[in-house]
Amino acid sequence: MTAEGATAAEAIDRLAEQIQTRLHAGAKLAKLSVATGATPWKDDAGYLHDDPLYQPWREAMEEYRRKLDEDPEAL
Repeated sequence: MTAEGATAAEAIDRLAEQIQTRLHAGAKLAKLSVATGATPWKDDAGYLHDDPLYQPWREAMEEYRRKLDEDPEAL
């Protein structure tokens, strides 16, 4: 859902109205936690770059993708 308003408070009020409407229609409301901090997977990104098998693997992957772009039925 989205809502807009002339002010942040107005947009929040409109969003609250949408939520109330959905709740009265039987929707369920759940709490969702979203991480806003560091992304641990970024610490490992690129660690294979110096591996001797990295470049051949990358070239094979690029060739495979080119083949699929040319013929999607090539699977």
